[in-house]
Amino acid sequence: MFDYRKNVRPLLFKNNNDNYPYSLGGTCFLFLYEKMPYIITAKHCLKNRDIASLTILVDPWKQTGNIYPFSFTSPFQILPAGVDENADDDYLDVIYYPVDVREYTPETADFFYAFQRVFAEDFSLDKRKICVVGYPNPVHEIDYDERVYDSSSALVSVTQIEKKNKFMYTVVLAENPLDDYNGFSGSPVYSVGDNGNVKIIGMVLRGGAENRILHFLDIQVIWAAIHGVQQGRLSQS
Repeated sequence: MFDYRKNVRPLLFKNNNDNYPYSLGGTCFLFLYEKMPYIITAKHCLKNRDIASLTILVDPWKQTGNIYPFSFTSPFQILPAGVDENADDDYLDVIYYPVDVREYTPETADFFYAFQRVFAEDFSLDKRKICVVGYPNPVHEIDYDERVYDSSSALVSVTQIEKKNKFMYTVVLAENPLDDYNGFSGSPVYSVGDNGNVKIIGMVLRGGAENRILHFLDIQVIWAAIHGVQQGRLSQS
């Protein structure tokens, strides 16, 4: 059964600083597409970051082998078909990192899930339970003095959804105790059908705590980008 919290991970970065060895920076989600592992997130989360420092990490101070830096091939960005190059920056704020397949091991496999199994080819705006899963700042922090890493994903339900344009949606989150939504960027948006089936319908790009509104990109854009790149690789092999 698909655990829709497990493949959502915080963006954490190793620092060259003994006193502050790690820093936080948003959310990402991990998937397999035709046996190729990918990490997908919002590009602005990586601003001024060295991607080589990106780490999937459970607890930096437990000696359990649970720090997983990944080796990446070249990241890519792709605009949706029919969208002009001068389009809204929202379309350009998705970045895809193909992970070296040698990094997909029994130890890291639990983080990845087959994209095709949970991809929503279409979804209606009504009669769906919709939620966002991510790592906003209030539930994700590092206490450097006590050497404690406190991390738990937040699952927040959606009360309203509206189509903004062909590929973008806005959602209003339910009342919740979060006073800061920084860190939700890169979070997947899920719909849950009446039968309990969970499907991914998009990825959060931005939002604000003042009005509990998040903006997300339709998952079909992400699917088209990965599918196109994957088919290109297959045709060249």
